[in-house]
Amino acid sequence: MIKMNTKNLGILALLAVLVIGIVFISGCVNEGPSESSGGEGPSESSGGEEQLTGNQNDANSGGDISEDLESPYAIEYGEYQGTLTEDDGGDAYGVRWNPGDTVDILITPDNGLDIGFYGSAGTKEISPRNDGLKGEPESIEMTDDFTDTDTKRFGIVIFAISGTGNYILKVTKTPQNDGGKGQDAPEDWDQPLPVSAGKYENCYLGSHDEFDDYAIKLQAGEKATIEVTPSEALDVAIGTGEYASLHFVDPSGFVNDGFKGEPEEIIINADDAGIYKFSIAKIGITKGTYTLDVLVE
Repeated sequence: MIKMNTKNLGILALLAVLVIGIVFISGCVNEGPSESSGGEGPSESSGGEEQLTGNQNDANSGGDISEDLESPYAIEYGEYQGTLTEDDGGDAYGVRWNPGDTVDILITPDNGLDIGFYGSAGTKEISPRNDGLKGEPESIEMTDDFTDTDTKRFGIVIFAISGTGNYILKVTKTPQNDGGKGQDAPEDWDQPLPVSAGKYENCYLGSHDEFDDYAIKLQAGEKATIEVTPSEALDVAIGTGEYASLHFVDPSGFVNDGFKGEPEEIIINADDAGIYKFSIAKIGITKGTYTLDVLVE
């Protein structure tokens, strides 16, 4: 039989009581949210619906961006992730506008989030958009119709209608491709866009973009046939400089038959070697793409 000192037994019993007390107190403290969690919502192990709070990184900004449309968070064209929580007034983004570009905005929320958005482009407003369903994308296509001629940027505010969660913002631009150059041909007779013989598709006229000015280099004795075929919603006219031989000229000096979607044609005869200019104009309240076909012989 092992004999134990009763004094030692008393000390061991006291230590056991202290250890149990410490474990009990520690367990009580750990049941509540920690300071780093923000003190809100259930933990992931609680089995309840997770509430998004804090730790946002809207568009890689490092935090929650403001809903202030007067001073939006600047982004480039591309794809970004953002977050909307219950106490989030919205996220405002600003993007540089290149006159003539077509811009597509697509916002895809999580399944538990219904979002809306609105914005502005110069003095023009982008009216609020929302289809009323959680998880459903919201989108808009913006052209010159949305902007003034001196617009430098546009801005949008994304906000939660109901629910919380993440969203993906995708902003895509399609530059004009006038003369196959990936840009808007200047509305400037002194700085026309140079082209050569060939076919150029998906050129554009519409809204504030009323003229596309071009130039072609010809040798003495050459003849350039300029044919413009507009889309069904566009009516165009062609005007040239003093060397043009036109089959019909209206009082403003442009060739136009007065119908949407109908091709127009002029012939430029080069008496001397040099640069010859021509201009394509939209007629009336029309807009659309056109194909420019230049034949030199």
